[in-house]
Amino acid sequence: MSKWTMKSFSILVIFTLLNLLNFSYIYLSDQLYKFSDLWGDVYWIATGLIGIIIGIIGVISLGSRMLFSIISILEILWGFGLLALLFLALGITSM
Repeated sequence: MSKWTMKSFSILVIFTLLNLLNFSYIYLSDQLYKFSDLWGDVYWIATGLIGIIIGIIGVISLGSRMLFSIISILEILWGFGLLALLFLALGITSM
């Protein structure tokens, strides 16, 4: 893998981490209600899936760099956590 590709993957991993942080701030500060129901769910699902996908790509391609490998594993876990939280919220509100 070329040096340019490694740098671009590293930047993508950092931007994905910032996206996860941004969504978590919106969720924890209770501002998610400003979105419509559809766009809130799309944003939630997209953030979780992007975190998982970019995390897996980061672990595979950036495995030699310890810091980015740890960040990628954190993104995978965070993405699964967001999706689990969404399904929990959907289950509670459908009762």
